[in-house]
Amino acid sequence: MKTTIPSSPNQTVQQLNVQFKTKPLNKTRLGSSLSQFLAKKCPDIVLLNELKIDLSEANIYLDFHSYQFITKPRNKYGGGVAILIKEGIEFIQDFSYEEFNSELLCIKTNLGKNNELFVFSLYNPPNVLLNFEFFKTVVILTLEQSKIGCVGENENGIMLERIINELDFSVINDKRPTFNIFNGNYFEILDLFLVSSSLIDKITDFCVLNSQDMTGDNFPIEASISMGLSIRK
Repeated sequence: MKTTIPSSPNQTVQQLNVQFKTKPLNKTRLGSSLSQFLAKKCPDIVLLNELKIDLSEANIYLDFHSYQFITKPRNKYGGGVAILIKEGIEFIQDFSYEEFNSELLCIKTNLGKNNELFVFSLYNPPNVLLNFEFFKTVVILTLEQSKIGCVGENENGIMLERIINELDFSVINDKRPTFNIFNGNYFEILDLFLVSSSLIDKITDFCVLNSQDMTGDNFPIEASISMGLSIRK
């Protein structure tokens, strides 16, 4: 997939855990909410996980005005990832990392002046150990969104700490929770933006969009990255 050069010096990347439900009415309602969200926020790149839809449904519910999409559904037991890319952003899908995880997507965006940015969307189920070799491979390239089943000192929590300490990664999240169970008054940080440390000074903003109702138990998160371009919109 290839279009024209991106049109903004600040690229906005958002991650949403959307969880399309099984009933068509619920899927349609969520698709409408997501469409309104995109129209209001106008993000450049949107990373979606836990879609719980198959490929035929993805062609219906991920077909948004002014956006292209790539997807890797998991046709059973939930899961599945996708990336929405605003029209006008030049990108190609990179398949070279798929050996590391079945729920991983990667795009390489062309930011002009020989600037490239690799963006990964990774969903790692709570019962699957994080792949250290994957992070070791991509550390010099990446802005990465991960939904990782890390709770306290479980195996993935320990592995995530090792990835951050031993590799050149930084977490740009603040202390605001991204996951909630309102009835149980339970909040936690489960959705993370990881960046290689070479990009940390390019991050201009991070926020948890806790006022956005995506009908699920995860808040959307947003990161803005500046590559120092001056391209007219």
